[in-house]
Amino acid sequence: MNIQFRNGSNGKYKNSKVYKNFITPADAGKWMQVVYHLKASATTSSNDGVIRMYRRWDGEFKFTLINDLSNLNVGIGAGSVSSGRLGWAAGYIMGYANTSYATDTEWLLDSFTVSDTSLLTLVTPKSPTTLSTQ
Repeated sequence: MNIQFRNGSNGKYKNSKVYKNFITPADAGKWMQVVYHLKASATTSSNDGVIRMYRRWDGEFKFTLINDLSNLNVGIGAGSVSSGRLGWAAGYIMGYANTSYATDTEWLLDSFTVSDTSLLTLVTPKSPTTLSTQ
């Protein structure tokens, strides 16, 4: 796992330089819940942006913090300082362009949610969807 983002003040890409193997071959076939906490910087010159990633395996009741990047200048104008828009206009979460997994890897996603309130406060995790193949 690595996080790459655009600097809000100049639009140049930055790399978190934090590589973590949070999924191993032994984890194949297991369901997990992943939560990203993203907060754009308030201005093009402030360093108050946040990118955090949490994981919870099926059957666990607490999330584990995997990545914690804070005090960032990130997300302003969706990579274009001149646009004046705060936040993000686009992004991807699966890392296809710079991936360390095979291109024929299949990811099964369910209950994908974008929220402006915390998703870490779920009391009981949803059960994984039943999947049948033919």
